Amino acid sequence: MSEFLNAENKQVFWSWKSLKNRLFHFLQTDEKQIRSAIVKSFLENRIDSIIITDKENRILTFNQAAEITFGYQSQEVLGKDITFLMQVPYENTDQVTSWRKEALGGKKDGEIFPIDVSITKIVVGKMIFFVRIIRDLSEKKETEKIWTAHILMQADLKAKNDFLSTVSHEIRTPIHAIMNYTECLIQGLDGPLLEAQKTSLENVYTASKHLVDLVNGLLQFAKMTPDEYKLTVELCPLVNLMQSSIEIISFLAKQKHLEIHTDFPKEEIFLDANRKNLQEIFFNLLSNAIKFSKEGAITVTLKTFPEKIMVSVTDTGCGISEENLPKIFIPFWSAPGRETQKEHTGLGLSITKHLVELQGGTIEVVSKKDIGSTFTVYFPIVSKDL
Repeated sequence: MSEFLNAENKQVFWSWKSLKNRLFHFLQTDEKQIRSAIVKSFLENRIDSIIITDKENRILTFNQAAEITFGYQSQEVLGKDITFLMQVPYENTDQVTSWRKEALGGKKDGEIFPIDVSITKIVVGKMIFFVRIIRDLSEKKETEKIWTAHILMQADLKAKNDFLSTVSHEIRTPIHAIMNYTECLIQGLDGPLLEAQKTSLENVYTASKHLVDLVNGLLQFAKMTPDEYKLTVELCPLVNLMQSSIEIISFLAKQKHLEIHTDFPKEEIFLDANRKNLQEIFFNLLSNAIKFSKEGAITVTLKTFPEKIMVSVTDTGCGISEENLPKIFIPFWSAPGRETQKEHTGLGLSITKHLVELQGGTIEVVSKKDIGSTFTVYFPIVSKDL
């Protein structure tokens, strides 16, 4: 019985040993497969592009993120030199095992784009590999470019506002002197005046006062953003304001033998708005029309609609070319080649647009070269109960 048990135990022992060896071999094989699956999953699920090369820069691994970034399928690049995809930043690999550089990559469609490359040197026995983790910097560079442009624009705007503030202060002093001397003449302190002379001096005084208001507005415009610009709103008679603006500026039209035609309703039209801003808008549009017209007539129109009021000024001047129309409201811009360019600051229309928008309105322009222009302003009608 003992011999039988010994023989049976021996058989069980050898069977168990064989099973153990096979199980150990199976576990070893399974471990390699698990490791391989983990590495593959790591490479394919990274949002960064990963490219592995040998020491000759031949591509061995090209993950899905790299396919998306460069536009190539992995089978198209495996075994090829990586230099056709990107610049290879040089480092002395005998001294450095990892480094990071910015370089340029090339897509399948020919686009060149900025990339960030992190390179790690891996040594396995006598074999050397390089793992490159790559990020597309296009969006980052574009954001930096936009931010830089914004900073430059802000600096440019500040410089122009400082210029406006300085010039405005310099202009105000002589204007006040003109107003004081004119007022003395009107009051007859230097002798009696003819009625026509008195009327002319009153127009000079009114125009000077308007210029002072403009300078003060420029100072405020230079210091404040639209959100900070506080408006004093009142019920304004539009027909009266437009007629007074025409009277002030009519002498300029007479000097150029220009007629000013009006198309106003018989009854007064009222608008809840800032009076000074409205006067400035009308004055700028009229002076602009006269400035760029050599002959013909200026037509000023006022119409009402159920939800808005329209004011338009049409001239028979030099007109504006189609390619320049989008630029006319840009501050300090002046159309090249105009005879009046030296007298043109490039501020009038940009200020006008700003003032119109402060009133909640819009301004449009229709123009044809050598025929003339029509500037149209629309003001929304706001109920007095609001």
